[in-house]
Amino acid sequence: MSESTTGRRRRAAAGETAGRAVRHLIVLAVEDEPLNRRLVHAILEPEGYRVADATTLAAARAWLSRERPDLILLDLRLPDGDGLVLARELKADPQRYTIPIIAATASALSPVPEAAVDAGCDGFLIKPIRPADLLAEVARQLRRVRDADNAG
Repeated sequence: MSESTTGRRRRAAAGETAGRAVRHLIVLAVEDEPLNRRLVHAILEPEGYRVADATTLAAARAWLSRERPDLILLDLRLPDGDGLVLARELKADPQRYTIPIIAATASALSPVPEAAVDAGCDGFLIKPIRPADLLAEVARQLRRVRDADNAG
């Protein structure tokens, strides 16, 4: 008898699949609003992702100096500056330019989406973030990176 989707998700979240340990994909959520951070955790963790938090650009830079996420969800308005500055820094870094960055902001008005693309963001979400949109965009970006790795 086959295992249910819920059972597979629970096993993946517990770090195992068919008796083998799996590496959790790490999402760095750079977000200063506690409610938005809780929402990201509530959406991604049940799907097996590990979510790390940074509430400022300085905290994100410190975290990134020690670890490498599989994806970054980046608020564009942070207490210590513009999230696009961090996006530009990462895309200019030969060791980290391949990390997908999904920009998130409450402003869908031009020129915000274009500015995010110009800064090197790979995706864009409007707040409040809908769970289905976040899951789809995270999966799309990770699939893009996986496909690029497999091609080259």
